Amino acid sequence: MCFESAYRLVVYQNGDFSLEIEQNQQNQKKKKIFMGLM
Repeated sequence: MCFESAYRLVVYQNGDFSLEIEQNQQNQKKKKIFMGLM
């Protein structure tokens, strides 16, 4: 998704890789919930 790519670019520019990984895991959970609602 475009939003995810943009978000990753921001995170990489900030150099906070651990945060990017944490957010990625949270996003996976949110996506599963979102898909369940679709």
